Amino acid sequence: MDRPGAFTRHGRSIVSCAAVTYIGFVVLSDRRPVRGDGCFRFHFAIRLAACLALVSLPAIESARGCDETVLIDSMEYAVSDRWCGKQIAPEQMAQPTRMLLLPQELTFEDYRIYVAEDAGRAFVQMAASARSDSVTLIVDSGYRSVAYQTRIIARRLAGGQSFARIMAFVAPPGYSEHHTGRAFDLVPSDAGFADTEAYRWLSRNADRFGFKETLPPAVTDSAGWESWHWVFLVDTTASAEDTESDPVRD
Repeated sequence: MDRPGAFTRHGRSIVSCAAVTYIGFVVLSDRRPVRGDGCFRFHFAIRLAACLALVSLPAIESARGCDETVLIDSMEYAVSDRWCGKQIAPEQMAQPTRMLLLPQELTFEDYRIYVAEDAGRAFVQMAASARSDSVTLIVDSGYRSVAYQTRIIARRLAGGQSFARIMAFVAPPGYSEHHTGRAFDLVPSDAGFADTEAYRWLSRNADRFGFKETLPPAVTDSAGWESWHWVFLVDTTASAEDTESDPVRD
């Protein structure tokens, strides 16, 4: 895939290199002795080596970078290193028949937010426990489909943001933990959440309810830390399926 901006980054320098290289060869082809000729040859060799390295840089970057891509409004974009290899597997995607509408008192501005049933029940229990400690947990984002994630990015692209900039804060379509129905973004969904009593309470208690902070500073850079993003990681799907298929139980 041709990466947008590749020529912008390297094009002018490559043209400059080509011009210097051509002039150098012209001068060197003239066998007449010229004062400072040895010095010129030395500097020309250095410049030529640098130019060759510059010309090969995009290919080197491509070889080292991620080869995964996503399609947004018929345009193909390379997945950034942050998300490379983290695509959500089909079996991890939320099942529409097993979704739960969160109680509106637990959602921001009474949003209608759906999540996986088991994750939703666990969150309601966790929110009740937090409330008993005078801590309020409010959700402003739960399940997101791949199509919805695509629209989020398309709107930002239309607003003038670069894809690389968007990827610093938003997962590509097919890569978001929100596709599983088990991810919860809490209020406020920004860096300020790390300074709230809610975050401190979750850090001490969330694991008791099966929730984990999956984008902490330890696995992201400071810009990628999402202190407000918590995911239910207890898989109850298998046991539920076993129960439904067990002929002994109604």
